[in-house]
Amino acid sequence: MHWLYENGIGEERAALVRGSQIIKARIERAGDSIRPGAVLMAQLIRKIGTGKRAIATLSTGEDVIISSFPGTLTEGQELRVRITRTAITEQGPEQGRYKYALAKGVGDDIALAPSPSLLEQIEADGTEVKHCPAHGPDLLAKAGWNELLHEAQSGHVAFPGGTLEIVPTPAMAVVDVDGESAPRQLALNAAQAAAKAIERLSIGGNIGIDFPALPTKADRADVTIAVDQAMQGPFERTAVNGFGFMQIVRKYERPSLLQVVQDTPDLTALLDLLRCAQRDPGTSKLMLHLTAPMKAIWDEHEAWQAALVKQIGRSVDIAAKPACTREASCLSGTYDSA
Repeated sequence: MHWLYENGIGEERAALVRGSQIIKARIERAGDSIRPGAVLMAQLIRKIGTGKRAIATLSTGEDVIISSFPGTLTEGQELRVRITRTAITEQGPEQGRYKYALAKGVGDDIALAPSPSLLEQIEADGTEVKHCPAHGPDLLAKAGWNELLHEAQSGHVAFPGGTLEIVPTPAMAVVDVDGESAPRQLALNAAQAAAKAIERLSIGGNIGIDFPALPTKADRADVTIAVDQAMQGPFERTAVNGFGFMQIVRKYERPSLLQVVQDTPDLTALLDLLRCAQRDPGTSKLMLHLTAPMKAIWDEHEAWQAALVKQIGRSVDIAAKPACTREASCLSGTYDSA
C-alpha cells in the first residue's frame, strides 16, 4: 500500500493505493480554507449560548467556532487555537450555506503552525509516498483517478448487482441502494460497496445508508456485520432497522471528495483539463476549449497560465466550448494539439 501524490496546477492530489486500486483519495486546492492541524492566534468575538462555544477571528482574518477555551476568557482577548475542521459549504437543498471552521483552544506552550499541505498530511502517517510528476507516467489515471472523479461528480457508484447514489445534504451524506438482486444479497453487496465508497471518497460526519428492507433480524444482523468488516478507521453506527436504514458517524475534518467536486464544477473541470494538458505529447500550440465560467477562472489565474506554458514548453490559446448539459459530463474538457 502506498500514496500517489501529484502537485498539480492549482491543486494537490493524493490517492492511497492498494494493489492497483484507489482506496482513499484527497484533493487540496490553492487558496483553500485553513486546514485541520494548523495552530493559530485568535481573538474571541462573541460567546454562543451557554458560553461553552464562541466565535473567534483568526490571525488570518477568517472566523471560526471555538470550544474548550478558558471560561474566564472575555470578548476581545486572544488565545491559541488548533483547527479541527475546515470550513464547509453545504450542498443539496441548502446549497451555498456556509459552516464555520471549527477549532479548540490550546495552551500557550503549543507552537504556532500554519495549515499543513496535503503532502505533509499524507507523509505524517508513515506510508510510502510516490511522487507523480507531469512528465512521468500517469500513475493516478492508471489506478482509476478519472473514474473516481466521475463517481464524485455524479454520486453514482456501481457494484455487483446494483448501484449506490450518494447525495451530500446539510444533515448527512445519504447513500441510497438500488438493484435487481434479491434484497438480502443486494444489501450484503451494498454494505461492502458503501463502506469502500465512504473511505474512497473521504466522506465523514453523519452518513445514512438506506438498504432494502429486510424482514428478519438475522438478515439485518448479517448486513451490520458486513459493514463492520468493510469499514476503515474509527466509526460509530446504529444497527440496520426494520426499514433498512443504518446511520454511521465518522470523524469530519474536511469536505468529502463529492463536496469538493460538486461544489465547484467549473473549477474542477478546468483543473482536470489542465492536468490532461500537462501530459500532452504534442509540440505545437495547444488549444484549450473552455466554457465561459471555466474561462473566467482561467483569466483570474495568470500563475496557472504561466505554469502550464512552462511545463509543456509551448504557447496556449483558448477556444469557446458550449456549457455542459445535464447529460454531458463537465469533466470532459478538450484540447487540440498538433
